[in-house]
Amino acid sequence: MPAELGTEDEFRILVATDNHLGYQEKHGERGSDSMTTFEEILQLAHEKEADFILLGGDLFHENKPSRNCVIQCSQLLKKYCLGDRPVAFEYLSDPSQDFCMQEPRVNFHDPNLNIAMPVFSIHGNHDDISGLGDTAALELLSVAGLINYFGRWTDLKSVRLAPVLLQKGQTKLALYGLGNVRDERLHRIFTGGNRMMGSSVATSLCDAEAKPKAVGLLTVRGKEFRMESVPLRTVRPFVFRTLRLSECASLDLTVRDVSAAVQQYVAAYVDDLLLEAEEQLTGHEKQPRRPLVRLRVEYSDENQVFQGVRFGQKYSDRVANPEDMIMLKRERTEAEARADAVDGGAMAAVVQHEEMRVEDFVVQYFAQLEEGAGLHVLDERKMGVAVNRFVLKQEIGAISDVVKHQIKRAVAELQARSPLEVSEANAREELARAREERAQKKLEKMNGSGATAATAATADKLRADSDEEEEEMRGVLEGGSPPPPPLPDVAAVTIISDSDSDDVMMPDDPPAL
Repeated sequence: MPAELGTEDEFRILVATDNHLGYQEKHGERGSDSMTTFEEILQLAHEKEADFILLGGDLFHENKPSRNCVIQCSQLLKKYCLGDRPVAFEYLSDPSQDFCMQEPRVNFHDPNLNIAMPVFSIHGNHDDISGLGDTAALELLSVAGLINYFGRWTDLKSVRLAPVLLQKGQTKLALYGLGNVRDERLHRIFTGGNRMMGSSVATSLCDAEAKPKAVGLLTVRGKEFRMESVPLRTVRPFVFRTLRLSECASLDLTVRDVSAAVQQYVAAYVDDLLLEAEEQLTGHEKQPRRPLVRLRVEYSDENQVFQGVRFGQKYSDRVANPEDMIMLKRERTEAEARADAVDGGAMAAVVQHEEMRVEDFVVQYFAQLEEGAGLHVLDERKMGVAVNRFVLKQEIGAISDVVKHQIKRAVAELQARSPLEVSEANAREELARAREERAQKKLEKMNGSGATAATAATADKLRADSDEEEEEMRGVLEGGSPPPPPLPDVAAVTIISDSDSDDVMMPDDPPAL
């Protein structure tokens, strides 16, 4: 580093990401894992004498975290981020450009707060903006002055970032942040390069999550910098393995009770995994001792199958996840591998370009079905919106809420028609007619009172492209469901349905500022 610059010119930034606070919070054994490691990260920031903490998204595991989760997070931030320690750097940029608050300001400029360890954070795909007013859970912490939430951007047609400008001595730092945006949309901007994922808690039992967890200490002095990996010591031990029975030379698969032989072999294998998990113990007093174990057992014959959940219960006092410790999977044959390649080609034919949204995929799927095989009570576009919220924002009740809303609306529309027009035999036709009438009204509203008719194709396109459906569904999902059409004073019609209603990206060689 340049000799003319000293430690008074050096930024020390603790970088962490994917904390997933609240993950498995109702689990008896794993409920406090994410909070324990988050507290370790806050402690490390003080031990390493960091100037501030930079969180790269997914602080919370859900965009609507429980009150208990938000309270625990707030208590930790209050404990480790407030105090008399002076902030050793300056904030130079315009807070109205950086922060989306009613009275935007960086929290250590608030005269009512004593901030000792500033925290800057963007949102991720788990704690994305949603709900009434398009708010994020991070805004709760931001309004309370506990973090500085930046990088929120909603205009996806044009992404323009204003940097957070900081200065310490002679070192100037431009901090660019962009909250979660679909990867496909940013593909043209961020392409190529090897990236690694930093995550402080295992949120899925896969091989990628079984890697050692760490945070990064970024040191910046002048235009030079380095990144130091700091291992986390409170992370629950986790081992992941795949066991292919057909390749186990010491396993005799010709015995009469093959399943029993397999279970005996797997039990010995799990014992070895538990010994391996003990090697991940760091000695930290808050590190959980019961490890996560995921063993994927691939079998080639149904006689080799056994009850994975029952088997796992034998280890209920030794592992943290006995209920899903074993995953049984049939070994793929060569013919199935070739078939998968064919299915992949068919999927590529449906998803023709990278900009296709989940809701567009749902609409296109039903459009390709034979006539009469699509949806009659439900609307494709509205169901697409529900699937989007379910997949991307993990709103578990999104699909059921939208289905219930549309069923109520369909019943109200049938009740609003003359009882002489509606019967059990023609209910489907009447619903289709009501849908066409709604599309026609929209077309007339768009074209003026002179419009009198519309082709089916025009009506379908108008319905598909209209933003009103998305706004209506947003109201439904936010709890403000619009009321169904008023009912006339006619006899009611009852319809009974016969259907039953699963980061910060840091380059290996980051560019100099």
